[in-house]
Amino acid sequence: MNKTVSINLSNFHFFIDEEAYKRLKSYLDRIKASFAKEQGGDEILQDIESRLAELFNEHLNDKAQVITLKEVNDVIAIMGEPQEFEIDEEPTDEKQSKRVDHKKLYRDGENEYIGGVCAGLQHYLGIDVVWIRLIFLLALIFGSGVGFMIYIILWIVVPEAKTTTQKLDMMGKPINLDNIEKKVKEGFEEVEKKVKNIDVKEVENVIKHNSSKFFKVLVSALSKIAQVFVKFIGVILIITGASGIAAACIGLFTWSIIDQMDTIGFDLTQIFNQLGYQLAWISIAVFFLISVPMYYFIHFGMRILSSRFKGHKLLVHIVLAVLFFGSVLFLSLLGIKEVQEQKTLAEVSSVELLQTQATDTISFEMLNNHKSLDWDEDFDLNFDDVEIRIDKDKNGFLFSEEVKLTFGAARNNQNQINIVKTARGKNKALAEKRAENIDYQIESNSSITVIPSFFTSPIENKIRGQKLKLGVQLAPNTFFKINQRVYNQITYQNRRKLGLTRDEMINHTLFFNDAYELECADCN
Repeated sequence: MNKTVSINLSNFHFFIDEEAYKRLKSYLDRIKASFAKEQGGDEILQDIESRLAELFNEHLNDKAQVITLKEVNDVIAIMGEPQEFEIDEEPTDEKQSKRVDHKKLYRDGENEYIGGVCAGLQHYLGIDVVWIRLIFLLALIFGSGVGFMIYIILWIVVPEAKTTTQKLDMMGKPINLDNIEKKVKEGFEEVEKKVKNIDVKEVENVIKHNSSKFFKVLVSALSKIAQVFVKFIGVILIITGASGIAAACIGLFTWSIIDQMDTIGFDLTQIFNQLGYQLAWISIAVFFLISVPMYYFIHFGMRILSSRFKGHKLLVHIVLAVLFFGSVLFLSLLGIKEVQEQKTLAEVSSVELLQTQATDTISFEMLNNHKSLDWDEDFDLNFDDVEIRIDKDKNGFLFSEEVKLTFGAARNNQNQINIVKTARGKNKALAEKRAENIDYQIESNSSITVIPSFFTSPIENKIRGQKLKLGVQLAPNTFFKINQRVYNQITYQNRRKLGLTRDEMINHTLFFNDAYELECADCN
């Protein structure tokens, strides 16, 4: 069992075992002794400690919370020993080969003119700062202010390189003892040069200071506005997510109890099962399809409002992902199955003969659905052109008023009605069977023919695009009448083909002449 020690390194708190602590203390003592007499030695030591803290944080994780001798040796190998270099010597080829050309984007505050964005891009892209500033200037003049907006955004988003470690990252140099020392010394030398040239550059510095101050105030104001806007977005995300989850819960709860409500009095689940829809599973899938994205709306909203919000563990996110994509897969397969079920269209035709005398005038009437069907007025589920109705015994059936009517002259001198039933299925046989199961009854005697404005079908046939077409074929010189309801059922194309106006057709005696043209017998 190893003894652990608590240390504070550059304002970071670490637990380190005793052997590792001795190794680290010895290393820091040697560095302190090496830079004790150097200019800026204290600042060099502070930057080295900051870099050590960063490296230790990178090595630690949820499983390893204590720094061991291995971590200390690894960090020392990265930073280097004080005796491995001489301060004034030029870097050897071997040292140069160990450098990693990996740069991070920072704003260069030491060479800033306004905000240091262009100077930072110079280090990151390797392009002279003059060209970068020229590009921003041209974008400002000829880009309708685009260059200005990009500059302001980069100023807000990109951090400034303040520490020695950040400055070395900005230039793509390895963060070790040699480079930290050189960078600190360069800073002192730069200060000395500025002091010597202060009279020469006084005017330039005043201009730079005033322009920089103006833009810094502007960026500060825009930054505060952006922060408020981002917080507002976070609130909107939370409200949207909470509302979505609440709606999904209410919907799921409603579907789960709707077939038990006394005010309805029928088994809705059974009706949907007869239609081929698994209502319970569909409701659950839709619930997760809606609620999981809404949860992440709340999650991201909380992250925006509070940086301390960490959310749930990885396992929770995995479970939510499985539920969401499982719901997507289930509903997608259901949709594909539905498309396959309606792939084939089939027609079934029949003929209804009208038994009339040559001197009879046939009166066509339209049967109103409410007079012939005894159904529950409180229930109606509409799916496009087909509705689901229930009778007084609580049995479901399909109902549709998709009945198309046409009139024309019979070339075989036989008064008849051609009935064409259509339906869809995954194959022709199933589609024809569904079409044959369409229930449609025409009542006819010598003088009156009653045409229903609707048709029905057993609910087991499912909703598969059921439709009905009626073609009334009358022998030439056969007199007939139609009322308003019958006229309204005639297709628009057939009305134009018949050639008479609405007033000439409704409640007048009509007939087809020997040329198969429609005429009015009693029109003025």
